[in-house]
Amino acid sequence: MEPTEPRPDVDIEEDIKQIIHSFSPLQASRAYFTVHSENGVVTLKGNVRNPQARRVMVDNIPRIEGVKAVISEAFFDDEMIRFKVGELLPPGVHASVMFGAVALTGRLPSGASADIIIKAIAEIPGVLRVGADFGTVREAPLKSDSQ
Repeated sequence: MEPTEPRPDVDIEEDIKQIIHSFSPLQASRAYFTVHSENGVVTLKGNVRNPQARRVMVDNIPRIEGVKAVISEAFFDDEMIRFKVGELLPPGVHASVMFGAVALTGRLPSGASADIIIKAIAEIPGVLRVGADFGTVREAPLKSDSQ
């Protein structure tokens, strides 16, 4: 039996584009994540809006001919981020998440520190930016692409 040639990464990436185009939540999220194939190892990075979109990618990419592995540790969905953010919020503070950007609103309880809450939320994997409006606007710095 002759060894088979590995499938070109450009062909693998084209098949992934077909998955993205076939599922409208992925189409809507396309500007917020990247896909790269190198020697059949596909790396996903960025954010999608919901766990279903993330699952479509993570479950279907391994089925593509020539894919050896999928690395998705840096591929997040906003719903899971929102749940993790919610664990850190005091009563009276609300969060919304859009492609990794977290917006905090509401009223801080007495003794709560906006800076401490913002810093803790900024450390959650997948959070790219945190903004808060508790009467005054506070914002955490943008994370670099390497984080």
